[in-house]
Amino acid sequence: ELGEEVIDSLSTLVEQSLIRRVDLEGRLRFRMLHVIQEFALERLTESGEAAAIARRHLETYAAYVESVAPELLGRDRRMWLDLLEQDQDNLRAALDWAVESGEADLAFRLSSAAWRLWQARGHLHEARRRLDEVLALEGGEPRYRAKALEALGGILWWQSDLEKALEVYRETVRMHRSLGDPKELANALYNVSLATVFVQDANASRDALDEAEALYRELGDVGGLGDVEWGRGNFTAYVDEDAPAAIEHMKK
Repeated sequence: ELGEEVIDSLSTLVEQSLIRRVDLEGRLRFRMLHVIQEFALERLTESGEAAAIARRHLETYAAYVESVAPELLGRDRRMWLDLLEQDQDNLRAALDWAVESGEADLAFRLSSAAWRLWQARGHLHEARRRLDEVLALEGGEPRYRAKALEALGGILWWQSDLEKALEVYRETVRMHRSLGDPKELANALYNVSLATVFVQDANASRDALDEAEALYRELGDVGGLGDVEWGRGNFTAYVDEDAPAAIEHMKK
């Protein structure tokens, strides 16, 4: 939460019309005119603290978007997408600085959390470019790189580049096998199962679903088992061409 001193300072700036308050779905934000922002950035650069502030900005938005990402598949999805879209300029600035500064882990975290926003709001070309830039960074923790790679696979899927998406998804499976996280491995296998259905590799799709299901059962992950049933529904519809049976899978 903001400290009292910060709130007092912001209130003074609002009273002087240097910034303005904006209420976004009950969440208070502050905005400033472009000319004032440019002046403030110049002063910040002169202070020698620009890099430290930019990194804190990046850390803040990486954590924020990570906290919101699960909501993008929930009942209030539209509200959260609207909120994140209001912050697109902040996300872009944070990612630009991350790439320029070689902040691999934070770049991986932010881009992998933001991909569903980009997909849902039609920013597929920008998303692919940004993920390519992020994944070109050296270093970083493999678990974060794997999530960014998975996000790229999702964007490729929605661009209908299925062969490339499958290549990326298979790489995430290899990474998660070595990392030893059964939940992440199960999810990676589920992604492979969907992609292989649509590139007509029925055996690979079935094998991936069977392994994902076994992992989810060991974990007691009901949501994951629901994803597997959805995958089996797609398999039954497109491979077996049995629409009634596919519907039964998808209803579970």
